[in-house]
Amino acid sequence: DLRFMIGVWRLDGAFNPGTPQQGLETGTQRCAFIMGGSYVRCDRRMLGDNGRTRELVTFHNYNRLYGRYEHLFVASNWPTKVIGRSGLQQEDGVKLTIDMSFTLPDGRTEQVRSGDHYKNGRLDSFEQLRVGEGEWRSNYHLIGTRVSK
Repeated sequence: DLRFMIGVWRLDGAFNPGTPQQGLETGTQRCAFIMGGSYVRCDRRMLGDNGRTRELVTFHNYNRLYGRYEHLFVASNWPTKVIGRSGLQQEDGVKLTIDMSFTLPDGRTEQVRSGDHYKNGRLDSFEQLRVGEGEWRSNYHLIGTRVSK
């Protein structure tokens, strides 16, 4: 059940957190059920401290055929559509994990894993990535507060 995502969220994010390359952004996300409740669609719009706006659309669902949660992600600042497998745990709020991978033009694989922790109208999310067999590195951290359902 993905009801915990539904509503309007105020967001604060950081790319490359804790590094000299850190960039900040703020924005909103609206999540609603679509297609008779089969999917949750989340539309996110963020404004960076560099003055750039980026838009993201994600679709979340439980795939009964494969018996798992899935996630489709598209973004204005990234040319690749990404489909990920998700896990859902309902302990200490709700924890959603997402694992994605795709092939880069040079043939290497980029892997992304994220963890979203929803509890009492708050969201704490992290994202890590690695290219090829390289080290995992922190790529993004997001804090959100639900402002309406």
